[in-house]
Amino acid sequence: MQFSGTPVYMAQELFLKKSYDHSVDIFALGTLLYEIYTGEIPYYGLDPADIKDKILKDSNLPSKGNITKEVLELVNSCRSNNPAQRPQAIKLLNSNAWWKSLIFLYNRKSKWCLYLTVSAKEESMEYNVNDE
Repeated sequence: MQFSGTPVYMAQELFLKKSYDHSVDIFALGTLLYEIYTGEIPYYGLDPADIKDKILKDSNLPSKGNITKEVLELVNSCRSNNPAQRPQAIKLLNSNAWWKSLIFLYNRKSKWCLYLTVSAKEESMEYNVNDE
């Protein structure tokens, strides 16, 4: 099996070598949100072929850790195997399920921080990256 990408973030259409659009990024975002809220990488430790099989069979992820029902529903809608059913980016930005007001991401290895503030009322987004 040969493909380019990190399997856990890859949408079904990439594995199947079908045409794709920006919705593959929404799929990857769903996976990233799951990691943020659960502290776990889906399918961690599995071989790429096994990850592919799991995504092709059912891309929904289980409830774990601190993830709320509302956020899990959002994650799984982002990870839909039907690209047309994935939410549009603007809808995600206006969703209260996960933005609330501030998201803080920290990468220990590279020592960078990302502060992302979103205002649904103003329909604006600001971000700052701080190198420590």
